[in-house]
Amino acid sequence: MSDSVGTVKLGVELDADISESLSKVTDSIAGKIKSMFETPEGATKMGEAFAKSMEQSTAKMDKIMEKVDTGMEQTVTKVDVALQKMVGGISKAVDVLMEKLKALNTQQINPGQDVMPNISDKISIPQPRAPPIKTTIKADIQYYQEQIALIKETINLQESAADRHIKKIKELEAEYKGCNVNEKCWRTG
Repeated sequence: MSDSVGTVKLGVELDADISESLSKVTDSIAGKIKSMFETPEGATKMGEAFAKSMEQSTAKMDKIMEKVDTGMEQTVTKVDVALQKMVGGISKAVDVLMEKLKALNTQQINPGQDVMPNISDKISIPQPRAPPIKTTIKADIQYYQEQIALIKETINLQESAADRHIKKIKELEAEYKGCNVNEKCWRTG
């Protein structure tokens, strides 16, 4: 039994010694930290370290913002080029279609000699009789005019959508350029 009492006494003494040593170390560290803030040299070192840290953070943020700026400008340029190509392609397609329709209408109304068949050289081959098909030039012209109207409407819708996209991109770009580093500029929700 005396063995366990001695062990407990030794454990208590060791705990007391460890607590005293830890107390001395923490008091020493606290004193050093306190003296750093109380002396002008210590405060200056802390201020310089903080300023250096802020400069490094600001430089990193500036680099990130430059990359974002460059990315946004490239995106806007690519979208603008793509929209210009799309509008140009649609315009060319409408022009070609209009030329073909004009040529088709001119041939139907005033057929030239190369369109008129030479009846004297034609050999008639008997074929089974089918009900006559009635077509009028007016119906064909009306169909093409409806197609032109549909194409024009599609082009107008595409152009208005392109204008809305360009306007939205410019608004986002202006909003982005108007943000400061210290402000929360991103919309939520």
